[in-house]
Amino acid sequence: MTTRWFRKRLNPNPPPSFQAPTNVALTNTGVLTSAVVGDVVGLISSVDADAGDTVTYTLQSNPGSKFSITGTQLKVAASLSAGTITITIRATDSHALTTDQNFDIVVTSAAAQTIDTAEAEILAAFTNAFSGWGAVSAWDTTTTVTTAAELQTAITAATTSGNVTKKTKIICDWDGISSTGADIFIKGLSARTDGLYDNGGALYIVANTGRTPALGDQVRNLSIRGVHWKGIGFARRANGARQDLVYQVTLENNTTFPALPVVMFEACIWGVGYWLPAQPVTEWCKSCKVTNDAPADVYFKDCVFNGVYDGPTGAVRLLRIYNCDFRQVINICSSNLSHTLKSPNYISYNWIERNTYRDHYLDATSVTHSDMFQTGATADHHLGYRNLYRKNIEHQSHIGDVAGNTGSTQGWFNSNYMSADNQFVCRDNLMCYTSISGFTWFSPLNTRQSYCDRTTFMRAGAISASKDTNQKISVDDTSTPAPPAGVWLTITNSIYAAISDTGGHASATGGVICDARNTSTVTDASQRPEAIFTNGASNFVRTAGKLSYTVANETGTRAQFVAAMWALFQPVTSGKGCPDPTGWF
Repeated sequence: MTTRWFRKRLNPNPPPSFQAPTNVALTNTGVLTSAVVGDVVGLISSVDADAGDTVTYTLQSNPGSKFSITGTQLKVAASLSAGTITITIRATDSHALTTDQNFDIVVTSAAAQTIDTAEAEILAAFTNAFSGWGAVSAWDTTTTVTTAAELQTAITAATTSGNVTKKTKIICDWDGISSTGADIFIKGLSARTDGLYDNGGALYIVANTGRTPALGDQVRNLSIRGVHWKGIGFARRANGARQDLVYQVTLENNTTFPALPVVMFEACIWGVGYWLPAQPVTEWCKSCKVTNDAPADVYFKDCVFNGVYDGPTGAVRLLRIYNCDFRQVINICSSNLSHTLKSPNYISYNWIERNTYRDHYLDATSVTHSDMFQTGATADHHLGYRNLYRKNIEHQSHIGDVAGNTGSTQGWFNSNYMSADNQFVCRDNLMCYTSISGFTWFSPLNTRQSYCDRTTFMRAGAISASKDTNQKISVDDTSTPAPPAGVWLTITNSIYAAISDTGGHASATGGVICDARNTSTVTDASQRPEAIFTNGASNFVRTAGKLSYTVANETGTRAQFVAAMWALFQPVTSGKGCPDPTGWF
């Protein structure tokens, strides 16, 4: 018998094996009955093990067509009633492999909302928006530059053909201001479909260790996607131009470069006041503005703003300002606001936390505004805001009856200024100011609730009797169309002078009245600041009945400033007003 042997030929190039997406997740599964079409419920994400795969999301089960998906956003698509709606989201990768995941969306009556649920709703929008920052462990290309001109060359090389496909790190190795004499451009980055970076690419522009580089020219970012600035200074001055129309950085898009900007500024130093302290206030210019109806996602972290006309302004979709120090700033405007922007904005989420605002400047001859936080006006078509403002310490100085100035015409902290679809959560803040108006809440155009909790509002010193009547929290219901009836502002455990609420829209409980007007006006001594704060008897001084005080170390370190503010404004009654902030920074 003959034995035959067979050899099995193996394919040396087997077809690749691809994997379907996994871990399909949704950042938020709760929504209110007051939500309107277009509101973002949560952000969708997944994990795909195949390099280069793009994942898209669709709704496979959507009872009543209540929701829709745009990119990675789950949005409200129709009116909602209280209850639970189970939806199925399908993740499909580049090889048509799919994974389905069910989610129970809990719809809660707007009347049952609390400050905690409102806060959580706002934070949900940020869960994944900036999750990729700092996640890059290795760079495809690393370049060191020694001048602004070399930086421009490196940026241009990284954005060849308008498409960032590599992770490019550019190290700026110089000290002080470097200028090219022309605008610095980052442009032509393509749109992303998922994740933080364009097509796997990113730009990381960082100061070299021990260096403090600054740019003396305007930086224009056209259609930025995934660009991270760290340790860089922005020192452009107005140079004789109108200061409120000149910007150090602009985030732009246009018909050629239509992508949604996404950018982070970390440990950056903004402003002529820092880099060119000898320059007069007329040479200060605005810091960062989003232009051309480009709703950007912008994150400012650990930055210093010193000697700028405006803080961040423009049509921001997601704005986070965290642990920043604002000094010598004319208008903070840390929101979706520009006094010159006259274009439709978008539903925006602002998360402003752990910032200090101090030593501000208002020049009576050139500036009429001193708004700390203003979120737009219907006259300017600024529509739709949800804002979280917590753990911030502010002291407005050089405003009011100081140096001959008669005070700001628009007040210090105008929140939700004639805006629609607005919600404002103000929690654990210490606010001291010297302008005509106090804290103004303008009416929403739907049933969204706003909240103010554990916040101290304190009138600053050197206030004339003519401004005493404006020392209050104002609730304005003059918007058109008419605002909803009933209470839409709840104030709890706060310290304030008075509430002006002709329409009956505010509810205040557990608060403490602190009236800083002239002693002849405040006949009840228990309501004066001297009695409200622990060290008030020794820290507050009356001259001809007018209150004054001094913030020690206002121009010192942040820790010194915060400690000095707490020494002045620690409440006698625990649990009322701002809690101890000394551990926040």
